[in-house]
Amino acid sequence: VDFYRRNGDTTRLVDSYLLMATYFHWKNRSDKVISTLDSGYIKAELWKDTTKMINFLNAKAEYFNNKRDYNNTVATIKEILKLSDKNNSTQYSHLLYTLGLYLSLSGNNSYDEYYKRSIDMVLKSGDSATACEYMRNYSGSLSGDHKYIESNALLYKIKKIDPEIGSLSAIQMSMAENYLNLHKLDSARICLNNASESEKKLQGEGYTDFARKGSLEMLKYI
Repeated sequence: VDFYRRNGDTTRLVDSYLLMATYFHWKNRSDKVISTLDSGYIKAELWKDTTKMINFLNAKAEYFNNKRDYNNTVATIKEILKLSDKNNSTQYSHLLYTLGLYLSLSGNNSYDEYYKRSIDMVLKSGDSATACEYMRNYSGSLSGDHKYIESNALLYKIKKIDPEIGSLSAIQMSMAENYLNLHKLDSARICLNNASESEKKLQGEGYTDFARKGSLEMLKYI
């Protein structure tokens, strides 16, 4: 940083703040990580370099996430959204989705709005696979919030959009778990049978997963 400052190399000077923050992270100097990233952000802001400003905010969000400081992660992602190009649907929808996810982790019920906006954006762009991924995690947030009916409604929507993804054991197990929580055991059993069939197919294709199989057996036992 000192070298680039002396030589007036503004591009490398800004980038070196990211490197220095990483160094402090390695050294467990938490107090220095954020102050270094803030210093770099101020430099990038002075030179009106939006891309680098976003890079510093991304680094902050990642740092807060690693510390499981979800409130500060949320606040930082909101700052990134203010600087981001709304016309870049791929990037912007992912930010909205990420914000919904971390709002859910922080216990903030406003996650609904951001999940829905992100899903709408990717569906309009024709990216059904990403939409299904977002809906699956949205359903997980709803389930964690004891909204089992709403969670299953999303999982059924995934199956409608893409029957192959909707039939996967992971989706069927999530549905079964929601039905168990709703005390609808017949419906849960149907989903678990579907999950077992999916596992057989996945195993035949070489996609065995012992953690997934363990979850299936646990749900069957319940």
